[in-house]
Amino acid sequence: MKGKTVLLATLLALGAAAGRADTVPMGQICKELTGGTSIPLGPGVATELSKNLLNAQALADYTAFEPESLQLSINAVLKAISIYLWDGGPALITDETSEPIVWQQSRIAIDTRVGVQLDPPFIDFGETQIATISAPEPSTLAFLLVAFGYMALIIKNRRRPA
Repeated sequence: MKGKTVLLATLLALGAAAGRADTVPMGQICKELTGGTSIPLGPGVATELSKNLLNAQALADYTAFEPESLQLSINAVLKAISIYLWDGGPALITDETSEPIVWQQSRIAIDTRVGVQLDPPFIDFGETQIATISAPEPSTLAFLLVAFGYMALIIKNRRRPA
């Protein structure tokens, strides 16, 4: 009996993980992808990217608490598609081999809890010892020695009787 309870609990947990992925239908994700791109998607590409997005959402445990994760993931895929927008670039997003960044991005569920914030007045890199040199740098010394040596040769040659 105990084994059946564990099995049932495991199945419920797995079902909850799959059901946790946003309840947005795949057709709506396809529509957002095709409508928001600056480069058209090839046949079946929107469906494949939508499946990847939903799978990523289902596999990530944090998406249950982040309802905006799916929309952010869709936006990230649209941004990845825009990377390929340049003169002479692809006219159509076709497959993972040709545009790998788009497919990689579609397999990532955005975690909104993670972020980096920089506030320049409060950046502290800690105390660092700074060494100051009171003597001139070696290249300056070498230049001065060469210059004095050259001047000494000129003076010596002027004093020599012809």
